This record gives sequence, C-alpha cells and structure tokens, in this order.
Amino acid sequence: YRESADSELPTTQPLSRNSISKIVKTSSASAAYGRGGRRAANAAASPTPVEERVGGPTRPFELATCDHYLADIECVLIRSIRKKYTRRGWVTVLRDIHTGVMLSIWLGFRAPSRTCCAMVLRGCVRRHGRLPEGIVVDRGAEFRSVYFSALLAHQGVAAVYRPTSHPRYGSEAERFFGQFKSQWLDLRPGNTTNPSEGRAVSGSHKAAVAAELTIADLLTDLWEFCDWQNSNPGATKTVPPALLLHECLTKFPFSGIPTEFNAAFAIATAVDETRIKLD
Repeated sequence: YRESADSELPTTQPLSRNSISKIVKTSSASAAYGRGGRRAANAAASPTPVEERVGGPTRPFELATCDHYLADIECVLIRSIRKKYTRRGWVTVLRDIHTGVMLSIWLGFRAPSRTCCAMVLRGCVRRHGRLPEGIVVDRGAEFRSVYFSALLAHQGVAAVYRPTSHPRYGSEAERFFGQFKSQWLDLRPGNTTNPSEGRAVSGSHKAAVAAELTIADLLTDLWEFCDWQNSNPGATKTVPPALLLHECLTKFPFSGIPTEFNAAFAIATAVDETRIKLD
C-alpha cells in the first residue's frame, strides 16, 4: 500500500497503520451484515460511547438475567452391556447483574420451555427467599408466553426484553456459559467444546463413547463452578461476588421482592399440562 501511495500520490502522506485499522473496524459491521445478517452485524458493531451508556443496577436483586445454554458435554442416561445412551442437557440460569452471583440453576433434557422458567424461579426462592425486581430475558417463545408474563405479574416482577438479534444484551449469562465451557467442561470426559475436531477423532474416542457424567454429576459440577466463581474476585474486582452480595444485602435489606416458598407460591408456579396419562 505504501509503495502504491508513493507512486500514485507522491506529494501526499499515506495513511498510517492505525488509521487503516480504524477504517477496517468501522466497515466490519456492514461486512458482517452481508455475511450473517443483523445478528452478526450487531456482534461486530463498535462499543457504545461512554456518554450514551445507561447505568447498571446498583444493588443486588434489582435486576437479574435469565438465559438457556445447551451444555457442550454428553451425559449418560442409560447404560447397557454393550452401549451407553447419552444426551446433552439444557442449562437455565438466573444471575444477578450487580454482584454476578448465580441465583438459581435448572438442568434438564427438554428444550427451553415454561417448566425451565418456573423451576429457576422456584430455586431462587428456595435459596434466597426473594425474587429479583426485574428479569432481563430474550424474545424466546418460553419468555413471551402467557404463563411467564402472568407469573411475573403475579409476583410483581418486571420483565425486561432484550432487543431482537442483539447478542451483547444479557452478556452476564452468556459470559458465565463461556467461562463454564472453557474453564470447566474442557477437563470433563465426553465434552464437545471443540467441534472442529469432530472429523479428526476416531469413533472409539467420540464424546458419546467417552461420556461418564450423569445429569446429577453435571448439576454438581455447575454448582461447584458457581461456588468457585463466587469466591474469586477476578482480575478487575477486589471483593468476591458472594461477599459483595452479603455486604449489599446488609446495607439494602429491602432489595428484591421477599417471597416465601409455600403452597401458594408452588401453585402459582405450577405449569398446566394439556395431556395427562394415568396407569
């Protein structure tokens, strides 16, 4: 480029490497739109200017985020003499945005549904005795259902919907999924964290063959990873999330919506079934 610039425009100073990098970075969003549509363009867009950013929550249980993740590991369902039957599980999490503490986790084999939403709220009430004042969710069918909207309205919880095709919103849950995948699942038998190796691995070493963890083992691993994260302040903070949650609730005991796990709450979170078979 510099040789061409010197020959074509000898009296003009050519652009520096930093200037060219800025031009490439600003045009990457439009190029990403042509390759992957609006979702890819939003992911490649430049960060929002500091003066235009909205302040986040300043106390625990003020705002939480809820999302799903298909775990990159095969879990053993049934063992026979010659074969193991495995399947990947769906992880649903409810994470506090201010402190980063995992409030509740639900693990199952069904695709995300109303049951996941109900169970993760029940788990939050069991562990903490309160619900967040607002929950940030995407626009999935389970979050836009009449059941979920009526349940949050009944409990006095605000539903905050993320913009469509904008993966940067709800990053707290997505960051947890990425860390669990890279820092924990990579060391577990039967993981599928590196799909590029799929065609280079023999059938005897496939993830389904190497799988050893059950669904209960995976749930135990999830909570162990959460406990490790809650006691680790990380590189940018000086207070661990668990200690920050305790200190903030001491200062703001009114934060969140106090909820007792009783028969009324169990009925309110119960999921209706259209078809029931009795034997």
